[in-house]
Amino acid sequence: MSRVHIGAVASVLTFMALAAGLAPRAAWASNARSYDVAATMVMPHLDEMRRQVSHHTRCVKDDTPDGLFPVMDQHALRGCRLGYPKTQAHESGERRDYVLVCASARVASGTASIEQSEDQLVGLLTVKMGGKNMTFSQRVEARRGAPCTPREGE
Repeated sequence: MSRVHIGAVASVLTFMALAAGLAPRAAWASNARSYDVAATMVMPHLDEMRRQVSHHTRCVKDDTPDGLFPVMDQHALRGCRLGYPKTQAHESGERRDYVLVCASARVASGTASIEQSEDQLVGLLTVKMGGKNMTFSQRVEARRGAPCTPREGE
């Protein structure tokens, strides 16, 4: 196949991907913004945890929402990330569902759901630690702030 034909095929495939909606939506563009995050841990049988809210300011890229959940910074979840997003229309905006993907399935498994409204994100991360019968969730409410520059590794 000649170079001209390969270029034409690549252009057609790119156009088809854009037309099929595989490109990021404007609301979920890949720019970084600061968020004021209120996070609550939920652990079965530990009602006291539900009353403790931690507050954080985080710089998060919209296409990598791991940074919204402070618990993702913990050593036990190193090598894990939120992957395979699925976007759904929701009554108050959009919702994205994710699967927790870890380097080893023995580390953890889980899911996350993030609902986006005009100026706020509300997320719920549910995790089951591998090899143990320990499950927990972290609920976050994040108010969108100004554009920011993520630090190396974020």
